[in-house]
Amino acid sequence: MSLEKEIIDFAITFLIAFFIMKIFLPEILGIDLTAVVSSSMEHRDDIYKKHYQFLQERYNYSIEYINSWPFKNGFKIGDVLVSIKTKDFKVGDVVLYRSCGNIPISHRIIYKNDSFYSIKGDNNYDFLINYCINEQKIEEERIISKVYFILPKIGYLRVLIYYLFNI
Repeated sequence: MSLEKEIIDFAITFLIAFFIMKIFLPEILGIDLTAVVSSSMEHRDDIYKKHYQFLQERYNYSIEYINSWPFKNGFKIGDVLVSIKTKDFKVGDVVLYRSCGNIPISHRIIYKNDSFYSIKGDNNYDFLINYCINEQKIEEERIISKVYFILPKIGYLRVLIYYLFNI
């Protein structure tokens, strides 16, 4: 096979994969695949203070209640999250929401009322609050989808691209 044919085959395969990942799955089926590029949901040795103690002190949640939530062990950099668009969100769900610059962030809903959600990364000491986002008050319109599955370690290429090119 000639080099020219290999390049054309690669380009066609890339375009098909891009179409499936960026248009068909999210726009037609409502499914997002998102690589984890931060450790904000990673469970490490200090998770008790960052996660359990925070939730017990602020919301009076029991450890049993917190452990009943999906993905109770969090997830790691390089994992791929499979999420589906829905409007059925409850406390404990891990969701993708739009942050500054339309960047998707995966954190957990830890409180909700009729007008907003409070969302926090399990591995964060507190809410993210900056010039364009306040995780204590996230409107439902900012929530993209709810995470249903984790595909471990298959997102490392995406992580590499993120850290090398900041995209």
